[in-house]
Amino acid sequence: MAAQKVLIIDDSKLMRLQVREMLPGNMEIVEAVDGADGFEKIHQEKPSLIIMDCFMPKMNGWQVVHKMLSYPELQRIPIVLMSGREEDVQENAGDLFEYFEFLAKPFDKAKLISSIKVSLTKAKQRRVPPPAPVDTTETATMAANVALDATTLLQKLQSEVQDLRQQNADMRAEMKQMKQQMVQITKLVKQNLSRV
Repeated sequence: MAAQKVLIIDDSKLMRLQVREMLPGNMEIVEAVDGADGFEKIHQEKPSLIIMDCFMPKMNGWQVVHKMLSYPELQRIPIVLMSGREEDVQENAGDLFEYFEFLAKPFDKAKLISSIKVSLTKAKQRRVPPPAPVDTTETATMAANVALDATTLLQKLQSEVQDLRQQNADMRAEMKQMKQQMVQITKLVKQNLSRV
């Protein structure tokens, strides 16, 4: 096997270590601790192979696969998806099975190497849809709508700020009036007490 950069994505440190030890020594290994971290590292590292757990926090394995399909430059990366719950993977990611090779946990080195070979074959045979043409009219309309929404929001916020300022001024005037009344009441009380 030629030297490759392999990304291992698993929230279990022990599992990442086991996979690392089973891989041939000529591979460069990169690790990620969950799906979101893994997706970020896919973009940064451009691995030639991904070995990933199905059930992880932040983003699970098939969500990562699904997201990768949105990026033409990521669609041909071979993927091995690991799990101890094959039925759940079939149920949740059945439509994505052509995009990865499933590896049932627990597994040994021979099964891992076999899964890697199958994933490489699947990636070569994968039909990648051409990128969708960009509709500049639709993009311009969306940009105009966003700008319009931002302007409307800004006007609304400015109006709310003005209302709050007015309420604040009204409250200050009311407080001033109450203070004056308190001074008058205090004077009256003192006068009445001095007469007693």
